[in-house]
Amino acid sequence: MRYRSFATSRGEVLYRVELEEIQKINALILDCDGTLIDITNSYDQATIETVKILFKAFTGANLKDEDLRGYIFHIKKSGGFANHWDVSYAILIGLLSGLSESILEKIVNALPESTEGIALQNLAYIAKEITGIDVEKAKEGVRDIVDYVDERGLKSIDEAIDRLYKNRKKRELLLKIKDFINYPSEPRENILSHIFEELYYGEELFRKIYGLPSYLRIKRGFIQDERQIIRRDTVVFLKRRFKDKVGLVTGRRKLAAERLLRDLLNNFFNKRATIFLEDAVKEDGSIISKPNPYLLKRALSPFKFEKALYVGDSMEDLLMVRNLKNERVLFAGVYAFSPLPKECLKVFIEEGADIVLPTINEVKELLGV
Repeated sequence: MRYRSFATSRGEVLYRVELEEIQKINALILDCDGTLIDITNSYDQATIETVKILFKAFTGANLKDEDLRGYIFHIKKSGGFANHWDVSYAILIGLLSGLSESILEKIVNALPESTEGIALQNLAYIAKEITGIDVEKAKEGVRDIVDYVDERGLKSIDEAIDRLYKNRKKRELLLKIKDFINYPSEPRENILSHIFEELYYGEELFRKIYGLPSYLRIKRGFIQDERQIIRRDTVVFLKRRFKDKVGLVTGRRKLAAERLLRDLLNNFFNKRATIFLEDAVKEDGSIISKPNPYLLKRALSPFKFEKALYVGDSMEDLLMVRNLKNERVLFAGVYAFSPLPKECLKVFIEEGADIVLPTINEVKELLGV
């Protein structure tokens, strides 16, 4: 079915389901980042700074923010990178893959045996003797990796390295750097997520959450730059329409969500239908993440509904709804707070999202105030 649309002050609203079906929606599940909270100056910026810090530590070369921002969107567009640690790793390993074998060999030869107990400043000596870094070639490496990533996430990056550099020394060198970074693992065990979490939370909150020493001594984390997207009038409207059938599915920690959403968590969301990062950790310590439909299924479980709507800002959100394989659950994609809003709008249309909105606030106009 083709999209119908109407204009709002924030942008175009599109829908390809009958209005009669939309009016049957009587349960609502919301994503958090990019849907309720603007993260373009927090998670996205922490990703950029993490990559810049580590690339400079390994090579001595500087990167610009604009070199990296578009990669965040294109990697997340694959649907397998709900976690910004994963995005940071994908960009970093992509940049390193664009370097020559001789430079990678110098980096590998300078690596300490492990990062255990090592402070960030101690990594500076790795790049001390390295010169001649071609940043443009490094960026080509990211673009090559981006062409391979898919909804399998980190597994698709490993496969990309295997395919791109099969039977070449570069593959062996990249795998040694990967082993040194020790990703994926928690901040206690790898330097990438440690740096990211410090940048995001700032020194005080980072110590409170992880009990680890600070590398960066950052007083003001990027979390301080987050702003709430959903307006009060939207909350009032949705509460009136859906009563207690409103849930939340997010890969964010509850502590991080409470800073801006405390009132909503207490008075808007059904507590039995709220899923945070802590709720998605399995017994073995691994994390269930989008697009795994388990999270959405669990959030919907307290509700009896005729139609449900899940609202999210990314491809992993769309794929999570599809993977649920429940025709009574519709997906609405929001695009205005994406790093590349026009591209995000285009992707949602191409992928056949049921509904496309500039922000969560325009759902009022769609449902009919």
